Amino acid sequence: MGSALQELRPPFVRAGAGRIQCVVGPDPAAGAEVSITVPQTARWRVLGLRFQLVTDATAVNRQVDLVIDDGANVMLRIEPPAAQGAGGTRGYNYGPGLPARTVLTQEFIGPLPVGAVLEGGWRIRTLTVLLQPADNFNSVFLWVEEWLAV
Repeated sequence: MGSALQELRPPFVRAGAGRIQCVVGPDPAAGAEVSITVPQTARWRVLGLRFQLVTDATAVNRQVDLVIDDGANVMLRIEPPAAQGAGGTRGYNYGPGLPARTVLTQEFIGPLPVGAVLEGGWRIRTLTVLLQPADNFNSVFLWVEEWLAV
């Protein structure tokens, strides 16, 4: 039996630090949610992520939740402290241990779990209440530590 650290480490991951890199997700069409999937041959520790939502003039508030799931089961759902109104742009920024707060209504800062590793096939996505057909997310930008299958 190995040490506690070895028992927690995924079996196909090399010991030590992973490769730090920027990953850019696909640019969703208007009216579509953000979604990016961890490649099956990788594991990611998310160090930070950012995306923006531009809302159309429809007078409803959008509630943009960040969801992490394994493709079937929701592992984490983060709801910002304030909804986003019509006709505006808001940036959504997440990182391990950050507090949840809205800055000048233009930017949301939110927490991610410290040290969490996402398995291959897991998704990072948005789930938006009252998303309108002309609302438009940009690509999600992630800063990750990545380990590949050996």
